[in-house]
Amino acid sequence: MKKIKIFLFILFLFVFIGCKYECPGFDKTLITWIPYNVGDELIFVNQQLDTLYLTVTTKSVSEEYEARRSCKNKCCDSKATIMANDEYDDNYRQNAFRIEITFTYVENWMSSNINLEKYNNNSGYCSITNFENHIDTMSINGFLFNEVVVLERDTLRFPDDEIWKVIVANNYGIVKFFDRKTGDEWILQY
Repeated sequence: MKKIKIFLFILFLFVFIGCKYECPGFDKTLITWIPYNVGDELIFVNQQLDTLYLTVTTKSVSEEYEARRSCKNKCCDSKATIMANDEYDDNYRQNAFRIEITFTYVENWMSSNINLEKYNNNSGYCSITNFENHIDTMSINGFLFNEVVVLERDTLRFPDDEIWKVIVANNYGIVKFFDRKTGDEWILQY
């Protein structure tokens, strides 16, 4: 009986330690939806010709890795994330502005979450899941974008959020976003 327990214990350890699988990294073909690099400057202009300058400060993309210690699928979602801040963000001034974009890829579907913070308040979190089903074509200021996704915030559930709509184009990233409070439409200068 003791030999059986030892055998089962060794078998359990072998399976527990030896079980591993490959967890995929972020699909590099999809990185074109957030084509930014650290140091890139994003310039947006509204209808009054006010200009918003944002600098990309961080970018991270999940790499492929090996999961161990369990035979259940424990792979985390693969993500690509960037953060861009304006010049006032470090000073926490009233007019600070920050954008965080996270694209999550899981087995043939992708979701996008875009968090825009304005005036040090969380003022807009737009997202869409499996956005590949929502790709459209759109013209903005006479420029035709062939692959565009429109992310919207539910304004009935979140009536105080200022940023409620974001337009993302493949190979360009965020090309336009809307501020409900001011009525501004901020358009990327490319």
